[in-house]
This record gives sequence, C-alpha cells and structure tokens, in this order.
Amino acid sequence: MSERGVAKEIPSPFETSTDRTPHHTDPVQNQLMNPVNMISVRPDQPAPSDSKIKTVPTASQSTQYRLKVMLDPGHGGKDDGAAGRHGIREKQVSLLLAKKIKREVESIAKKQGYPLEVQLTRENDTFIPLKERVRMANNWGADMFVSIHLNSSPVPKARGFEVYFLSPEASDPETERLALKESEGQLPSEKSDVLSILSDVRTTFHTNESAQFAEDMFTSISKRVLSNGRGVRQGPFTVLHGTNMPAILVEVGYVTHPQESFLLTKEAYLKRLASAISSGIIEFGLRTRKLG
Repeated sequence: MSERGVAKEIPSPFETSTDRTPHHTDPVQNQLMNPVNMISVRPDQPAPSDSKIKTVPTASQSTQYRLKVMLDPGHGGKDDGAAGRHGIREKQVSLLLAKKIKREVESIAKKQGYPLEVQLTRENDTFIPLKERVRMANNWGADMFVSIHLNSSPVPKARGFEVYFLSPEASDPETERLALKESEGQLPSEKSDVLSILSDVRTTFHTNESAQFAEDMFTSISKRVLSNGRGVRQGPFTVLHGTNMPAILVEVGYVTHPQESFLLTKEAYLKRLASAISSGIIEFGLRTRKLG
C-alpha cells in the first residue's frame, strides 16, 4: 500500500502507544470512517429478530451459553498467500498466529470465567475455499469472525497493520487491490450482490457491529503492539461476504518490509500480536455484552 497520509517517522513497533485520539492518520480515512458514512440501523427500526442474531443470555441460560469465536488463518495448501523476505509465507505465519490467538483467548476466558469457545477454519496447511470458510462460521453459529492475514506491497517502505470490514465499495484503490488479492482474484460477482446482502436488516445490524469490532481491534493492537496502524478500512472481501456475525479481516504487517518481515518470523513478536488481537476479541465481547 502507499505511504500516503503518514506524516512523521514511524516509531519502533515495540513502543507502546498511549495515544487515545482517533487512530486514522490519513484525513481521507478519517472522513471515510465518519459515522455518517456508515450504514446504521435507524432508531425507529426494530432490532432484527432473526434467530441467527446472538442475544444476551438470561440468567437461566448463562450456564449453557458460550460465546463462539471463529478464527480464520488466511490462505493454506496450494495458496501460499503473500511471500516476502526471510523466506516468509503468509499461509504459515497466519496459521501460527491464529493458533497463538486461540490459546491466548482460551487462557483469558479460563482465568476470568468467561463462557467462550474458539475454533479455527483450518488447523493445518490445507486449502479451504473462501465461501466454505464463511459456511463453516455460519453453520457453527459463531458470534465473531476474525480472518488473519499478512500484507505485501511493491513499495518496500510500506509497513503497518490495517483492520477491514465488509462494504460494497473499497475505501481506496489500495483496499480494492488488497480485496482482490485476499479474495483469490475473484471479488463478489457484482456490487449488487454485496448491496443486496447489506440491505437486509439482519446483516445491516452485523455490519454496524463489524465496524465497531474493527475499531476496537485497531485500538487494541495500537495500544499493545504497534503505533503505526494504517487505519480501519472497508471493502468487498469475499471471506467476509455472507457472514451472519460481526466479521473483520486483520492484516498484521507487510512481508515485503525489511524490518517488519523480520519481526513476523520472531516468536516473541507473534506472541505480542496474539495477545493484542485476543484482547480486542475479549473487549468487543464485553462491550457488546456477549460476555460478562
């Protein structure tokens, strides 16, 4: 992705950000992510009653209710994903990171007594079509969907992380390029396909939640690991298309950046990323009263 909008020298990835101001360094992204540009449920529009929407459990149900989180390690099998410096392969790092996130989320849930369950769309180097990943999450009845990826760019200086949620239009040309790459070269056949999905009341409700989930995740990673985030963006990602729950896609870094690709091969750095992403999941669960 381009470096447009980066106004100053990027601090070390190991510096912890304490900045609590809005995280969009690009003014265009600030405008794009302004609430007036998001799809919202009108106050006079009742919350959807579809049985697929998760509701807060009552006291009598709390012993049976478990929050379900589906983690989706990008690519796999014949699909290597992005390839970069130090022999790094996106499919390998995304799986390794997803497994660390799973362990971390389960550890937090056990310590705090949260009723929570985590599954992965793939546990090994297997190719799973994008639509099948969506089907797996929907059939399991997941409450959250997080797809884990690594980015690449023809510009060696490109670095940082991004968080995405579904939209019929890409926020910018770079997001459109990325959506095409992460969608196995095939975006949803028509923009009307995404628009028809988003026009459904139930899915509109989830889209609003996805936007908030993306912001929460961006904040969590910014505070705990990286202060060089490139913003929350939106685009027509196939792996987010048709999900029946809040769904986001996280690009954790660039395999084509000299320093960032090196960090992404290090166990300690991946643990920090896993901890930050896990905290984002837990915090969103608490915010939306799906936990606690």
